[in-house]
Amino acid sequence: MLSVAQGPLQRNARAAVNSIVADFLEDAESLGAALRGCAQPRLFVCLGCTVGNFNQRYALSALRSFLGEAEHILLDFGLYPCKRSEDSWKNLANLYGEGAYFFGRHSLAACGAELAYQHTFTSVEGDNDDPEVQVIRVFYRFPEETALVVGKEKATFNAGEHLQIHESRRSLADCLERHLNKYGHPRAPAPLPKTFSIT
Repeated sequence: MLSVAQGPLQRNARAAVNSIVADFLEDAESLGAALRGCAQPRLFVCLGCTVGNFNQRYALSALRSFLGEAEHILLDFGLYPCKRSEDSWKNLANLYGEGAYFFGRHSLAACGAELAYQHTFTSVEGDNDDPEVQVIRVFYRFPEETALVVGKEKATFNAGEHLQIHESRRSLADCLERHLNKYGHPRAPAPLPKTFSIT
């Protein structure tokens, strides 16, 4: 995906485009070192609600650590309005359940498991760090003893045990700025900019 995006950017941006593949949580230190060697100005883009798939305390702090003075970060956040019925949350969770099952089915099949849709289930609850953030989780409950093999590692699940296959956060629209500013970082002391991409 990165190489596909880099071509059009290189042709149309009238600027040098450098792309870096890294895990911004696990490889934060080496990624930070690589970014410091890039020319200014820089634009950080985090799309696909990626931040919402992780613990906000770590994900947002890690992203902020890469920002220098007057630099911006463009985030794609999933939002929800103040008034949302229990049925609407249930419908949204079911929608995520269908999508997560599709991807989870292929991932777990590669580990030796055959999944059936009727064994997936979802939950919606407030985040421990911020109750105004609703977390949608999708699980798969194994109907029988199942062994998953990843490389040389093997994990066995008993019948009835479940595995989380997806997690996504939805932030209250009116509190998004407060939520973002909650997770500061000593290497980026300035407040987060008020320009955000929100969907």
